[in-house]
Amino acid sequence: MDKVLSALLTVPYWCSFRKSHTINVHMTYPVPPITTIYGLIANALGLEQDDYSLMDDMRIGVSVERWGEEVDSYSNILKSTRSGPTYYYSTSVMRQKIIKPQFYMYVLAKKDLIERIEDALKDPDRLLYLGESDDLVEISQIEVHDVQVVMTKCVDSIIAKPKDLMPVTPGTKIISMPKAFAYETRSPNVINEVFYVNKRVEFEENVEGLKVGDRVIAL
Repeated sequence: MDKVLSALLTVPYWCSFRKSHTINVHMTYPVPPITTIYGLIANALGLEQDDYSLMDDMRIGVSVERWGEEVDSYSNILKSTRSGPTYYYSTSVMRQKIIKPQFYMYVLAKKDLIERIEDALKDPDRLLYLGESDDLVEISQIEVHDVQVVMTKCVDSIIAKPKDLMPVTPGTKIISMPKAFAYETRSPNVINEVFYVNKRVEFEENVEGLKVGDRVIAL
């Protein structure tokens, strides 16, 4: 039997979900990608680094409770040339951060796995973070729900782009974000998917969702 787990993720300081295509400019996604939430779960369970063995056994969703404030931080770092009259030179690195956001995470899986995740979030094997390793996160309001599939024109979460449907909610961001990993080489390749990102996303036609408490979310 499948169950849905929900939990509130509160970042007490700041966090960053780095877009990987830049070097000295570290931009952030506005919400944690699905792969980041899986990493949080795996860390709570005490799995080894880069252990994605449970990822195919669950579906993960994210909703925005509070956006937080995006800020840019700057650092000067020294790099060594090891040649020439000047052995070191400085360069600036910009890191985009989100201050004190709140998100809900949702996990759909078999009952026994949901129970493992619930226990691990309440008593994690390691210190938990969201994003980078010093971005601490507080987890509360952990609840388990029965699965209720509904058809709806409005979801209270981010949603992977349904075929041929565009959102009608003003301010909805259209973002390609990591969702899964492929294992065609020794190291996993990131698989991106286009998401509609807003606190609430509305369409002119029905999409499939899950009723979780007083919300309807997409996974």
